[in-house]
Amino acid sequence: MIDPFDLPAEVVRTRTSEKWQHYPADVLPVWVAEMDVAPASAVVAAVEHVMRSGDTGYASGHAYHDAFARFAADRWQWSVNPKNIATVPNVMLGMIGTIELVLDRSCPVVTSAPVYPPLMDYPRAAGYEVTTVALDAQSRLDIDAIAATFARLAETASPGKSGYRGAYLLCNPHNPTGVVPTAAELRALGVAAREHGFVVISDEIHAPLSFVPFTPVLTVIPDAYAVLSASKAWNLAGLNVAAVVSGDEAVYPAQRVAPYLQSAVSHVAITAHIAALRDGADWLDGLRAALLQRRELLGALLAKRLPMLGYREPEGTYLAWLDFAALASRDPAWATNPAKKLLAEGRVALSPGAPFGAKGFARFNFATSQELLIEAVDRIAAVVR
Repeated sequence: MIDPFDLPAEVVRTRTSEKWQHYPADVLPVWVAEMDVAPASAVVAAVEHVMRSGDTGYASGHAYHDAFARFAADRWQWSVNPKNIATVPNVMLGMIGTIELVLDRSCPVVTSAPVYPPLMDYPRAAGYEVTTVALDAQSRLDIDAIAATFARLAETASPGKSGYRGAYLLCNPHNPTGVVPTAAELRALGVAAREHGFVVISDEIHAPLSFVPFTPVLTVIPDAYAVLSASKAWNLAGLNVAAVVSGDEAVYPAQRVAPYLQSAVSHVAITAHIAALRDGADWLDGLRAALLQRRELLGALLAKRLPMLGYREPEGTYLAWLDFAALASRDPAWATNPAKKLLAEGRVALSPGAPFGAKGFARFNFATSQELLIEAVDRIAAVVR
């Protein structure tokens, strides 16, 4: 099986996307969620075909819906009705479009932190009040705390246009911790949400990169919504499109998401995603195998070189959530912004924990070559010494 990360360092360093261009050339970036991979050949061929043939007009048809439904059935045994799918430009626009579909501006939004910052920032920018609930000590959903928050907010929140009092934004698999909620956890979340009049809206962009059994939220919470994309698993952030999927018991069908979002999707991006979903399974399996190797390597390196860091092996994603709190007695910077210290002193860029909701943490992206992964850990270890 070909390792998609088998690219010379000098090749990935010439890329012009955000990961490699945001910082000066002497900085080793292991931050933003881009992968240092060679693209899937099926995607390359599909995009080349539309470009060479001039097939670059507006998006049309339902081939993307059908490709997504087939992939969901094959990968997760999830039966999706293509009529329950709406196509939007990216996952976060799909999340906001769904929130706006089902909630009035006066309704609260809840999520569990630390969490992917846009799940907090986007709703706030759209005028919603966002409340965060801490994950439990194992970085899993704290269902009791979530239910208590629902109950407290429901006391003053009036039902909106859809009848819901608020929304819970799920991240499944969770970013940045890499935890994958179990079916039992999701069922319990659904019970709490229904009891207090909340709707669950799930960001499932990392779903194809779950290394334990993945449960699509709509299979256990039938009135929920999920937003998924091939963009993370096939490294297609620059050719972005996403699917909003409504559950069989959803109050509104996904097709009612704002028309201005559905009309803004790129035909070329849809073509790339169809190719990934239809013909990219072998490439994805190779990627997953390579990511498991990197996860094992990272765990071994951390245990040997940086045993004082808090680290739990992620169950999904290619993101490691590192806790630097044990180093705070050496330098308070480790407890406030370890990523800033590592950037300044080690010239290695991790994602700072504060925007996720955890100051003493940093997120490490291990979707790179073994050579660069080892170098990144070496740079961190040199600063910790």
